[in-house]
Amino acid sequence: RWLKDGHPLGEQNGVAVSEDGGTLLIARVGLGHEGLYICQGSNWAGVAQAEVQVSVQVPPNIEPSMVDLAVLENGTASLECLASGLPAPNIAWYKGQEQLSAGPDRTLSKDGKHLEIQRAQLSDTGSYRCV
Repeated sequence: RWLKDGHPLGEQNGVAVSEDGGTLLIARVGLGHEGLYICQGSNWAGVAQAEVQVSVQVPPNIEPSMVDLAVLENGTASLECLASGLPAPNIAWYKGQEQLSAGPDRTLSKDGKHLEIQRAQLSDTGSYRCV
């Protein structure tokens, strides 16, 4: 018999157990399939079990976001990168072809999803993108 996170594994969409009960097949893996799976077997001589921790990874995705942003000189510009994935993706910001890093007037959030330009100048005008 199979358990997931300590509970008997019932009928689930896309989850099948082999005829002999020894193999669990998940056809279309999703985040809901994460957890600790236990296969238990028993006969007259005793009981045995095997455990496996299933972690699901999701490829990186960046939602397209074309935003025209007007900022007053010496104002603050805030840009957001709509990125997702598991594990969390590494994000880089570019202005044109130049990769940006944090600086005196530029702050990057720890996860890389937010770029803030303080004391904006005419030289900050351009096309910004995250990858």
